[in-house]
Amino acid sequence: MLAFGKYRPRRHSLSTGTVEESALSEQGAASRGARPIRAVRHLSDILRCISKSPTPIGVNELARRVGLDKSSVSRLLDSLEEERLVQRGHDGRVRLGMGLLAISAPLMRDLGLSTRVRPSLEVLAKRTGETVNLSVWSGSEAVSIVQALGSNAITHFAAPGRTNPAHCSASGKVLLAFEPQDIVDRLLAAPLQRYTEHTVTDPDALREQLRKIRTLGYAVNVGELSSDVCAVSAPVFDMDGSLVGALTVTVPAYRFDAARQAEIISETLPVARDLSEQFGHHR
Repeated sequence: MLAFGKYRPRRHSLSTGTVEESALSEQGAASRGARPIRAVRHLSDILRCISKSPTPIGVNELARRVGLDKSSVSRLLDSLEEERLVQRGHDGRVRLGMGLLAISAPLMRDLGLSTRVRPSLEVLAKRTGETVNLSVWSGSEAVSIVQALGSNAITHFAAPGRTNPAHCSASGKVLLAFEPQDIVDRLLAAPLQRYTEHTVTDPDALREQLRKIRTLGYAVNVGELSSDVCAVSAPVFDMDGSLVGALTVTVPAYRFDAARQAEIISETLPVARDLSEQFGHHR
């Protein structure tokens, strides 16, 4: 068990005031539903940005991405580092810290996802020889939480903690397909980034894809997020019919011809159904 010190609030200035002053000044507005507390949103933006970066990120780049000045980001990072939510290397670049594990461990234990699904993921990885992940919905993206590697797996595919966009990844589309319509409409109304020539950014075309995913029970991504990466993903449900996550097999494009695609689908769907049954789902 990792041990961490008690939380000790400290004052750190933002460009518009201290964290505490910002929180207090906006508490009334937030309680009325007018807008979220600015300091909390800044901290959340910083953590998400660090999480999405494949390598440790510099303060200047972090400030640019979250839209704050460097001094404000540095002060916020001081607080996060003190609580071990981030850590800085000798070069000053930032990565997520081990303190996040202490925070998320009770959730992972309560959900029981990692221990519960890993044997099934390992079976599928062995059968396909590829990288297998279970991803959950973050509210706007797919987040990989468990991974198993087959004999031919590319280890950098969707490592745990990595996120995938909803509109151009197999896992993201599966998760989005079973979200309420208002969430689908909100996400598809925003500008959709084009990652490759195969990325679909037309909202109507994406809505049709989501409809087919609900009908067929799986999604296929052929080079939409990265031109050399393909994937098949299927939903996993619980006893109430709610979506637990997306089971995904990721395959390099050079070995994802039509026959291989059909093979991956035929291997993935039974495992997704078996996982759903383990969570109490009955079709």
